[in-house]
This record gives sequence, C-alpha cells and structure tokens, in this order.
Amino acid sequence: MSKQPSKKKSERRFEQLNMIVDDIAPTLPTPSHVAILLCCFRHGRGAGYFRVSTNRLAKSSCIGKRQVQRVIDDFEKTGIIELVTEHQGPIPRTYRITFKRFNGDTHDTIKPHHPPQANGDMEDA
Repeated sequence: MSKQPSKKKSERRFEQLNMIVDDIAPTLPTPSHVAILLCCFRHGRGAGYFRVSTNRLAKSSCIGKRQVQRVIDDFEKTGIIELVTEHQGPIPRTYRITFKRFNGDTHDTIKPHHPPQANGDMEDA
C-alpha cells in the first residue's frame, strides 16, 4: 500500500514536470539535453528516482548513444542528477533528478506544501 493517495502522487509528478519545463529546460545548453532529461523523468518514480539504460534513452530521444552518455555526464557534473547506485550486471544505474538548474541554482517555483489554515486567512498568490 502506498503512503500517498494516488491524486497526491499525480499532483506531485505534475509539479515536478512543471519544474523541469519551466525552470530547468531554459537553462540547458541544447535541445538534446532537454529531450534526455524529459525521457529520464518519464522513466522516473517518486522523488525523482529513475533507472534506465543508455540504449533505451537513445531510442526514446532519437539521439545517439554516445551523445546520450555525454549529456548524462553533463547532468552529473552540474548536479541536475546524482548517481544513487551503480549498475549491477544488466541492471542500469539508478539516478535521482535533483531539480537543480544547469547553472547549479535551486528552484523557487515550488513552495513547500502547508495545509490550509482553518481560520480562513488567504495568502496572496
């Protein structure tokens, strides 16, 4: 059984996708970087973890395997993704998307979730 209701998980995934499209993608140096990051996200699970082979990323993004590996290396160097576990035989490495920009800045679009106040106070948007 999952800890979060399905609707909450879905909302969180859309928030993460919005962060990638609105905040990270504009900082990436090439369209190949954007395509590969979106493919990584597509294969991801909660909290930004993903495990996908370079071959599958190359097929999904229509980009050569060597270029995919260079982009993954760029992502690791700049902190966009971090290695969680090394590959184990045929099982690919596990990475986590950190949701940092290519220049290393952190995001400010997604604010922490706080339950609504019972007193009826409304925050300015």
